[in-house]
Amino acid sequence: CIHYYLFGFQCPLCGMTRAVHEFTHLQFASAISYNIVVALLPLYLLMDIATIFFKQKRMIQIRKIVVIVIIAGLVLLYVFRIVNHFS
Repeated sequence: CIHYYLFGFQCPLCGMTRAVHEFTHLQFASAISYNIVVALLPLYLLMDIATIFFKQKRMIQIRKIVVIVIIAGLVLLYVFRIVNHFS
């Protein structure tokens, strides 16, 4: 990761590929150890599928909220990694 190379600590998406791989192989603890935000991705997938089948305005709003929660999770993870690096 270029971010790790430049700054010396992981970016918020570091470990996400390995986490998704582990999650799809039902290794949940291992997946969360790579990147905790992976736990929110199935929720997004369900909301995305529901939005496709039930094109209701409410589903689209809920999907937007889920995206905001995922982004907030990534920001919190980034802050945690920064604080952990400098402490």
